[in-house]
Amino acid sequence: MTKALHVCRHLHAAGWRVLLLETHKYWHVGSRFSSAVDKFYTVPVPEDHPAECVEEILSIAALEGINLFIPVSSPISSVYDALAAEALEAQAAGAGRNIRCWTLPPATTAMLDNKASFSDYARSLDLTVPEHHVVTSPQQLLKLNSQQVLGAKTFVLKNLSYDSVHRADLVKLPCPQDQLVAYVNRADVIITEQQPWILQEFIRGKEYSCYSLAANGRLVAHSDTLAELSNLNFAHQGHPGIQQWVTDFITRSNASGQLCFDFMESSDDGQLYCIECNPRTSTVITEFHDNAQLAKAFASPDEVIQPVLPLPGSRAAYWWWNEMARLAMNPGYLPQLIRVVSSGVDAVYRPDDPLPFLGLHYLQIPVLLLGNIMRGNPWKKVDLCIGKIVELYGD
Repeated sequence: MTKALHVCRHLHAAGWRVLLLETHKYWHVGSRFSSAVDKFYTVPVPEDHPAECVEEILSIAALEGINLFIPVSSPISSVYDALAAEALEAQAAGAGRNIRCWTLPPATTAMLDNKASFSDYARSLDLTVPEHHVVTSPQQLLKLNSQQVLGAKTFVLKNLSYDSVHRADLVKLPCPQDQLVAYVNRADVIITEQQPWILQEFIRGKEYSCYSLAANGRLVAHSDTLAELSNLNFAHQGHPGIQQWVTDFITRSNASGQLCFDFMESSDDGQLYCIECNPRTSTVITEFHDNAQLAKAFASPDEVIQPVLPLPGSRAAYWWWNEMARLAMNPGYLPQLIRVVSSGVDAVYRPDDPLPFLGLHYLQIPVLLLGNIMRGNPWKKVDLCIGKIVELYGD
């Protein structure tokens, strides 16, 4: 993932010896070839082999004597990384070694990762979130699909589990009943007590995403960006309302860890509504690419007086082949491409560290595509930001 590469580069520049861990599936990840990475390991996929994964991480930690653990989790592995952090802290305490783990406790991580329980929790902290209804069966959803039940508001149907495919469906309710029946009858749409979905109030307006570091109830680093369903460009916006909302959340919850929040700024009333929390590293971290203070926030957060922000005038991040894909699909994009490239910076390529760029595009993605073709698994797109194929049942 690009965000893991940026963490490595920040720490390496600050004098840390950096170890990069990936799952066995991503042995070919381009970031392993970075000059910022001193050693590379692979571990079992945690959702398939949770105990084995933790044991491997503990073995590496004991061998290398690690002092800082920064999990750059995929959505599906956030809780497993939090469990690994707990085990690392216990191991370090037993060995008389200090370690700082940048993740929230497992139960808190699971609660925040669930849109419904997060919304309930944020509301209990007197923070603004949209109205929602948890859906546990197609029959319940069909009964909810009326203005008599939902009122004048519009709602969006979302899977409460990580779902890289259906997250783009954006089914809105109320809608014609036959349209909804056709959707819930699809074989790949499973709504049960064990796999619940959520109807979340649809807020019209601008969408933002942010990434924040919290330490003992204090905000120590923060950045935000205008967002879309599949973000391809990252430029710091400095929205004061978002930073205040995040500060209030961290203070009132006494949080410590990495937090990513998504917001809608209503075009109707100007209110900010937080629509979800992702308790892990966000690609928004690329906006710190030229601010060396981020490493201090990771290593010594107690010494940070004011939150570390992207530098004023910092160039926006883009991905070269994402821009080429946009141009291929729309030749009229050329003037905007020229503006993006001339005013921005590639999120992966650096003249003094070119190998991750080559590894991502000419090893990592081709190997993933070949594996997907051989398995015959349906897929939707190549996401260069996270270095993955967005596929059914993917990570």
